[in-house]
Amino acid sequence: MRAALLVVLLVLAAPWVVEGALNLGRDAYVFRALAGSQDAALSSEFVNFDSYDAVRVQEELGVCSFESGLSASETMTRICADLEEKGWTRVSSDQAGNACLAKDEGVYGWAYVSCGSIDGTTVAVCNIAKRN
Repeated sequence: MRAALLVVLLVLAAPWVVEGALNLGRDAYVFRALAGSQDAALSSEFVNFDSYDAVRVQEELGVCSFESGLSASETMTRICADLEEKGWTRVSSDQAGNACLAKDEGVYGWAYVSCGSIDGTTVAVCNIAKRN
């Protein structure tokens, strides 16, 4: 069972790994489904990725993650403040360490952010949805 799951994960991940991880410096990488297709709207409407380490983005799936040296709650506060400056509104989330945000204008309209810390490193995982 584990071998079959590993094979499925490798098959799904292979196109993004093979077609290019563009080194942006400072341990940041953008994983793309199609080489040369970075979404400018993601950079302008969402988090400033230059502020974080080990950035990973998969635009086709609307998923990104990054690391912070701050605590999980400090990282969440910083992310939400940055997003609110860009027009996002935080809507209720009943889960600690998670935030749901929405935006009325732009390419993206919904985001879910989750932060967790282990051994002094906080990882934020975000799901971002484009408008239909």
